[in-house]
Amino acid sequence: MDLFMANKLTNLSKNNPLTKPISGNPHQSENPSRRTFLKCSLAGGALMVSAIHIPAAARTGSNESHTAKPVRFPLLAIHADNSMTLFNCRSEMGQGATTIQAQYLLDELDADWSLLKQVEQAGADPQQFGPQNTIGAISSFLGWKFHRDAGAQLRQLLVNQAMAIWQVDAESLYTQNSYIYHRPTGQKLSYGELAGLLKDTTLPEKFTRKTPEQYTQIGRSVKRLDMAEKVDGRAKFGIDVSLPDMKTAVLIRPPVAGSQLISFDAKSVKQQKGVLDTFSIPQGVVIVADNYWHASLARKVANPVWNNSDFSNSSSHSLMQTFRGQLDTPAQKHNERGDFSTQLANAASEQRFELHFEFPFITHVTMEPMNCVAWQTESQLQIWAPTQNRNNAKQKLQELFELTPEAIDFNTTLMGGGFGRRAQEDFVVEAATIARQVSYPVKVIWSREDDIQHGFYRPLNAQKVSASVDDKGQLQAWQHNVASLSTKAWHFSLEERDTDGGDWIAYGGAEISLYQSEHFSCGVTLNKAPLHTGILRGISHGYTNFSREVVMEELAKKHKLHPLQYRQRHTDNERALPVLTKLRKACEPYEQQPNRKLGYAFGFEKAPKGPYQYYNAAAFVLTRSNNIWKPEKLILVLDHGTIINPDGLLSQVEGASIFALGMLLHNKITIEKGQVQQTNYHDYPLPRFGSQIPIELHTIESDAWPMGVGEKLQGTIQPAIANALTSISGHPITQLPISAEILQQHQIALD
Repeated sequence: MDLFMANKLTNLSKNNPLTKPISGNPHQSENPSRRTFLKCSLAGGALMVSAIHIPAAARTGSNESHTAKPVRFPLLAIHADNSMTLFNCRSEMGQGATTIQAQYLLDELDADWSLLKQVEQAGADPQQFGPQNTIGAISSFLGWKFHRDAGAQLRQLLVNQAMAIWQVDAESLYTQNSYIYHRPTGQKLSYGELAGLLKDTTLPEKFTRKTPEQYTQIGRSVKRLDMAEKVDGRAKFGIDVSLPDMKTAVLIRPPVAGSQLISFDAKSVKQQKGVLDTFSIPQGVVIVADNYWHASLARKVANPVWNNSDFSNSSSHSLMQTFRGQLDTPAQKHNERGDFSTQLANAASEQRFELHFEFPFITHVTMEPMNCVAWQTESQLQIWAPTQNRNNAKQKLQELFELTPEAIDFNTTLMGGGFGRRAQEDFVVEAATIARQVSYPVKVIWSREDDIQHGFYRPLNAQKVSASVDDKGQLQAWQHNVASLSTKAWHFSLEERDTDGGDWIAYGGAEISLYQSEHFSCGVTLNKAPLHTGILRGISHGYTNFSREVVMEELAKKHKLHPLQYRQRHTDNERALPVLTKLRKACEPYEQQPNRKLGYAFGFEKAPKGPYQYYNAAAFVLTRSNNIWKPEKLILVLDHGTIINPDGLLSQVEGASIFALGMLLHNKITIEKGQVQQTNYHDYPLPRFGSQIPIELHTIESDAWPMGVGEKLQGTIQPAIANALTSISGHPITQLPISAEILQQHQIALD
């Protein structure tokens, strides 16, 4: 006990609270507001802890506590000067995941935002960080528990330490801005001081999370943590990684999926300027050179010969013909209830409705093409990768090369867009395979042509939606059939790969609906092909919800009902109804004005179990001026749970609207003789800056688990725009991309 009475910390005043336990009540400090502090209490009530031993570094005459290494916790390091370093365990690709994580963590910690001085990328360590894949709007969802719990646990750990030092109970303490205060005396300890005295950094199991009225960071628009470095060029993306003696490699991949290399002209390649080596790996021909341009130029003389697979007989047209024929005889049934066939057969012709839909292959065209740096040293395989899926990428390397987790040093970099493409581990495996055959670090870079012609495409698919209604237009039966390519061979999750669950991303959303009908059926037929397929922003909901919402809009018009009212009549979901109601109210001023046409859509996802769910609705407003129809506004209402960063939410919505326009108007990959025909932006165009649509955003107040937004709006914005066009043309949009002829015919200018 005498240590607390006698010893002092260097550079702290003689009244420093570390030097002695607090006793008495010399004065009562002014209580901070409920909004600015968190009352520190344990689940079992007030708890007294005896004084602890102060380590030598904290004794009189030592300044080591100010120069020692920061104290590291799973997601955060606290420095002696009270500053903090965040360890980002999610992939940052422009969506703001890093900032959201920090808001969760620092809010629960009651930390001073201005003291967050550094962000470091965390390694691939599911034991420490849990699942780290950044896919399906999962960052904000998982962080809601994982990061908040970590912050609350760390806060409790520091409170426990202060209780032990001061020999006081928890009720007399509160936390605020990276300090712990003793309410009766006003004395305080910084988190940096307390962390430096910890003998055990194990986070306590008993802790208390904040309640919504106590949030200080959650719900606040804070600046993106990565904004400044991205603006001034300091940010390091995967393609920016540079190591001493590093070389650059490119690959020549088979033009027809599933083909194998027979031979190539290695001698000619090696004669090219800057070329250091060339060899083949299962993925194709490797050319290693002193820089990218030398490696890229050498490809021209490689002259590879391939034994083309059977897919060389395939085309987009032939695949779609097959899919159309499969819609009437689906191979699998999902979530079937009632007797759809009998109900439809007994319905009068005027009570039946059916539409067929067709959607093309689409690729991701991320701003930064695929790339990866790999270096096989004597002791470790070192990886620097802009990946959305570091855990699975590392696991795949362990399996392929029979390595332990410790034998792989996996570093995740910033990335210039992901959209689901970087959920695949193929480009990481390529780099590692090459690195294990050379003696130096190597960076593999994909060209834009590589990126477009060898992607993991959102699959081509055909759909048929059939419905029957009663005399009042109420749904009696609904059937949604999908024919497409199987996705399970390429599923981003190694756990789901080659399982039936891995095929869900080809039809997901068709097998469930919030629109109530007594009879329901979803039929699916999936075909095998060597062409890589995968997830793309919105996944399958981008097209399955499109079809559903176009049909609902047409049924509403057929029965002369407001499209939003018609949707409201068919659901009793307690979160969906307020969204639809709020959108209807927001649209009223536009509906009452002349020379305006609106299209509507609703979107949702709801997991069978657990809190993973969101609800949103959109209205697209077109206005006519000088006989030309132009976009006036996109009105959105969102219930994606608790809003973490309002400005970040708006940014995601804005990006989603531009992405949606691209898929509606431009994006289409075509196959001829097994080969992708598009090569670059000239034949796979993207929206331009002028394509931005004014947005009117409304949200539903909620304390539910938060969900990401940018990806989850694709299946809502697109059908809303399509339905607005239909209100002008009179013909539902059933194929994407929308043909320029339709727009020209009806004098519509969307771009």
